[in-house]
Amino acid sequence: MEAKLRKKSAHLLAAQRIANLGSWEFDLNTKEITWSLEVFRIFGRDPALGEPTFEELQTLLHPEDCDCHAQLVQRTIATGEPYKIEYRFYHSDGSLRYALAQARTRPE
Repeated sequence: MEAKLRKKSAHLLAAQRIANLGSWEFDLNTKEITWSLEVFRIFGRDPALGEPTFEELQTLLHPEDCDCHAQLVQRTIATGEPYKIEYRFYHSDGSLRYALAQARTRPE
């Protein structure tokens, strides 16, 4: 069973890498963000640094996109309504890049 789980996890990591697609979670109780390895790669962030806080993440976004992103996150938390946003962010190499983020709440 454990070997099957490891194999499925490896397949998921490979699929995310091939698709340039990452996954993440935001714990509403602890306010902690959890990123997949692919999200670290997309942002150019060393996984050894750990995930950013929400506030740190906001500093990576283009200033014109910060407010909209924060408002959508707050609306989703308050209403459970999913969101989809394309935003600009600064990669660790300093380049400006684009990302499409989609989110929804998930009951625990």
